[in-house]
This record gives sequence, structure tokens and C-alpha cells, in this order.
Amino acid sequence: MIRAAAERDDQLHAEWMYDFLATYSAEQMVVLDESSKDGKTLIRRYGRAQSGEDAVIQVSLDRGVRYSILPALTTDGYIAVRVVEGSIDGEEFFEFIVNDLVGPFQPSLAFQLMISIACLHQSLP
Repeated sequence: MIRAAAERDDQLHAEWMYDFLATYSAEQMVVLDESSKDGKTLIRRYGRAQSGEDAVIQVSLDRGVRYSILPALTTDGYIAVRVVEGSIDGEEFFEFIVNDLVGPFQPSLAFQLMISIACLHQSLP
């Protein structure tokens, strides 16, 4: 099953993609995508067992410390990375963009940000 946003307009998206690819080169793009890790990140969700038996694994229910990473990636590699304990909220995201990404690169600000964001980032200050 693939989940798609109910608000998505495929025609509008196709037009945007065409315009975007006609305007910017791969070298001008900076891609951002938050990820996180805690003690449950590597726990299997599926397993195998004998026919008629449940697959069971003994695991600790303690999640431990959660870390979030926010990288900025270009065709040349990572240009900025922020790692925080806990989750990245809208304020932390905004500070990363202003201080770690745009600030150091402002004189040569010839790139387009591609941001994969959760709804909490949509309320930037």
C-alpha cells in the first residue's frame, strides 16, 4: 500500500516538476531530510516462525535516548549537518537553515532548497 496526500494534485505537481527541472541544475539543489534514531529503531517488526506459531522476540521496551539528524546534501556531499538529542522542532529547523546553511553560503546563494518536512516544520517563525 502506498500512502498519498489527499490534497495532492498530480497535474499541478507535474507542472511544478517540469518548471523546477527546467530552471535548476542538480548542482544548485540542496536536499534536507530529518531522520531520528532511538533504542527501538533497529527492532524487527516482522519475523518467521513455525506454521501455526507466532514469531516472538524478547526486547527491552526502553527507547533510550532519541537523537535526530538534519543533513543538507548536495551533489558534492554533505555541506551542513545538525544532530540534536530529542526531536527537531520548527525553531531548531529554522536555526539550522539560517545559521548552518544559509549563513555560511550567503555570498554564493545560488541553490534551491529541497525540503522533506513533517507538518511541525511548516510553522516556521
